[in-house]
Amino acid sequence: MSANDKKLSNREIARAFRLLADLMELHGENPYKIRAYQNAYIQLRKLGKPLAEMDDEELARQKGVGKAIFSKIKELLASGTLRKLEEYLAVTPPGVVEMLEIKGLGPKKVRELWQELGIESPGELLYAINENRLLELKGFGPKTQDAIREQLLFWFRSQGKFHYATVALEWPAIEAALRAAFAERRIMAVGAFRRKCNVVDGLDLLIEGTAPDDASALEAIDRTGDWVQREGTWTGTWSDTIPLRLHFCEPAGWGTAAVSHTGDEAFVAGLAALTGGTLPVVADEGEVFAQAGCGWVAPELREGTRFLERARRGELPALIETGDIRGVIHAHSTWSDGIHSLREMALAARARGYEYLVISDHSRSAFYANGLDADRVRQQWEEVDRLNEELAP
Repeated sequence: MSANDKKLSNREIARAFRLLADLMELHGENPYKIRAYQNAYIQLRKLGKPLAEMDDEELARQKGVGKAIFSKIKELLASGTLRKLEEYLAVTPPGVVEMLEIKGLGPKKVRELWQELGIESPGELLYAINENRLLELKGFGPKTQDAIREQLLFWFRSQGKFHYATVALEWPAIEAALRAAFAERRIMAVGAFRRKCNVVDGLDLLIEGTAPDDASALEAIDRTGDWVQREGTWTGTWSDTIPLRLHFCEPAGWGTAAVSHTGDEAFVAGLAALTGGTLPVVADEGEVFAQAGCGWVAPELREGTRFLERARRGELPALIETGDIRGVIHAHSTWSDGIHSLREMALAARARGYEYLVISDHSRSAFYANGLDADRVRQQWEEVDRLNEELAP
C-alpha cells in the first residue's frame, strides 16, 4: 500500500471536521452547525473501529453521526477531502489557517486579529506583537500578548517536527510500502526514530543494496513525484506529511551504515575516535562496537558521548521496559473526551498489573471536550469510589 492508497484514519477524519468547524467560526457562520462539527470531532476520535471498515448501517449508528455528518464522512472516505472545507480554505489566507494551530488562539481571536489588524500569517503576528499592536484590541492586554508570543515562538520552533507516536502510527504502512518497492532487501528504520526520540523531524530508512537511478522505483511508496536524489540518498514525503530519507548501502557495510545513521553526530564521532578516527566497514552492527572496545549500546542511548565510556567499562544502564510501568497518572475517560469508560480503564489497568490509575478528565473550562462541571465531578468521584471498592485487591 502506498501513501496514495491509504484510507483516512478516524483521527484524520475527525481533524477535518475540527478544521471545518474552526473555519466556519472564523467566518461567523451558524453556531449550531459549528457545534455539530465540533461534536463530530470529539466523538469520531473515540471510536475504536476504523470508520473506513464500517458499512453504512454501522456508520449511521455511531454517536454524533446524523445525516449531515454521515454524508460528509462518506465524502471524506471517497475523496479524501470535503467540498465545503475546500470552499472555506479557498477564501481564507493560508497563514490565517496556520494561526488556528497556535495554542491559545481560537477562531474568535484569529478572526479579530485578521479583520481588525489585517494580520494574515504567524510571521505578521509576531511582527505585530513586537510593535505592541495587539494592545489596540479589546481583551488583548499585556499578559495576553505575552502569552501569545510564547505560544507563537513555540509554534515556529515546532515546524517540520513530529511526535514520535505520530510517526510510529504511520510506520507499519510505511514499512509495507517500502517492502513492496524493495522486495527481499533488508530495511531498517534508523535516525532519531530508531533512538525513540520524543520529537523527530522525519523518518530515516536504511535499505540494503544500490540506490535506484530514477524515482520510478519509488512509486510503490508515494506517487506524488516529489522524490529528489542527492549523494545517494532519496528524499520524499509520506502522505504529503512526514519527510522520508532513504539511505542505501551494500551488505558488506550494513553494520557500519546502521551505526552511522542511527547515532547522533556526537555519538558517531565519539565512537569513530575509538576506532582510529573512522568507523570500520563491517556487515554486523555489533562488530563496530566490538572493534571500539565497547559493549552493545542500545539505539536509545546513542546521543552524545556520555554512554561510550560506560560501554567500555560494561556499565550501561538497563532501559526502562513496559514491565517497569507501575501505573498511569494522566487519563481521560468517557466522562469528557476519552475513548473508554472508567470501568473499562480500571479493568485494563488491573489486567496490566498496574498499582494505580489517575483520572484527569477535562474541567468545565474545556467545554469543547465535554469538560466536567462541579456536579459531574462529584458524580465521577462516586463512580471512582464504587470501582475502588469493587476492584481493589
